[in-house]
Amino acid sequence: MKLLLDQNISFRVTKFILDKYPGSLQVKEAGLQNATDIFIRNYAKDNDFAIVTQDDDFNKYNELFGPPPAVIWIRKGNLSNQEIAGILISNFDLIASFLADINDNKIGVLEII
Repeated sequence: MKLLLDQNISFRVTKFILDKYPGSLQVKEAGLQNATDIFIRNYAKDNDFAIVTQDDDFNKYNELFGPPPAVIWIRKGNLSNQEIAGILISNFDLIASFLADINDNKIGVLEII
């Protein structure tokens, strides 16, 4: 279960989550820091990542095109790197269940509010 952290989430978050989400990257670490959202979406789809974001852009793409990739949308306002990592770690079971059922989920977006 690999996560691709969007540009609006610091690359520093990955060091906190790798024990739970091995292979996870932030877009900068994947060499995608200047890529468009659609390019990032296609990269995630082609490389079996779920996208973690704090904005609704990838939700809109999934409304248009459907999953994959799955999107985990953190909707809690401005958060520190540790708070974002804490949300991902504390919601591990929920995220794992969501990703396991992604083929049955028509929208492919998990909102964490």
